[in-house]
Amino acid sequence: RIMQELLYLGEKEPGKNFMDVTYNDRDFMIPASWLKEVPNRGRVVLFYCREMATCKQIRKKHDGDPAWPAGCIERFGTEWVQRMRLIVTRMKLREWCHSSRDAFDKIDRDGGGSLNRTEIAVGLFKMGIWLSPPELGAMMGVLDSDGGGEVEYEEWNRFWNMHIEVQGGKLEVDGE
Repeated sequence: RIMQELLYLGEKEPGKNFMDVTYNDRDFMIPASWLKEVPNRGRVVLFYCREMATCKQIRKKHDGDPAWPAGCIERFGTEWVQRMRLIVTRMKLREWCHSSRDAFDKIDRDGGGSLNRTEIAVGLFKMGIWLSPPELGAMMGVLDSDGGGEVEYEEWNRFWNMHIEVQGGKLEVDGE
């Protein structure tokens, strides 16, 4: 029943509302048929996002409601999910690989010593991590610090050890 209500809201409210959806621990796109009936089996995990205007409307409607904690600020938009996706991707990589070098070598299928966009997408997919084209682009923006189109091991290692700030909206490397 709760999932059905979320799907209804996702259709009714403006914007891209469902992000980073997994079904039984695999990346997943919610099919339209689920608007009528959600399966009773399996585990669905997702981030529900709202546009700023929608958040303000809801806040105004419930202003003064004791169920809404004082000082509570709802995240809006999708950027926070992309940062969270980087954290989750790295966490999953660390589950599959015992080191930065191990992860890099598993993804570097041709042994060329650098990773291109396709190698990263395919390598992550084989580990059960699917990134949409915009998510992959955002990850490449973080990984490819010199903008050369290829990710060298030093850049990969930087990502492996990077501190990713979720609430502040910025990415920063430990020690910088």
